[in-house]
Amino acid sequence: MADTGKILFYNAASGEGATSLLDDAGNYSFVSGISGFGRWTHMVGASNGGVLFYNASTGEGATAHIDNSGNYSFVSGISGFGRWTHIASANEGSLLFYNAASGEGATSLLDDAGNYSFVSGISGFGEWAHIVGASNGGVLFYNAATGEGATALLDDAGNYSFVSSISGFGEWTHVTGL
Repeated sequence: MADTGKILFYNAASGEGATSLLDDAGNYSFVSGISGFGRWTHMVGASNGGVLFYNASTGEGATAHIDNSGNYSFVSGISGFGRWTHIASANEGSLLFYNAASGEGATSLLDDAGNYSFVSGISGFGEWAHIVGASNGGVLFYNAATGEGATALLDDAGNYSFVSSISGFGEWTHVTGL
């Protein structure tokens, strides 16, 4: 998760979860186990402690919040999502959704209590294998087959702005934002 010190574990097969903390010295402490999760294909944490769960097969979602002590709280279920292949978190609680098959996207917000709100739809994305967000609101798009990329910004209100195209990345199998 992007939020400093908080970690959420989830097992898609069993529906079980757990939370833990990492302190500033890198020491790990277990906080609690969580049962009764739904079945999710995607899980994205925002730096404000909000968490979004999404099931690509059903289009259903849910939100939760993890407080500064590492305690998990379910917030709400969400229905009627589109079909997304990628979800990235950037800035405090901005989320970017992307569908690799259609090139469509959308943005939304998770507030510091884990409440979800849709911001806008976006069309005309290229073909991307990786999409990662950074805590400063930057978003990197990368196509592993071509080595091409692009950058964008998500502001703290969840608004999307394209910045530039980039070429000559090389070949990477994993990309992560910090």
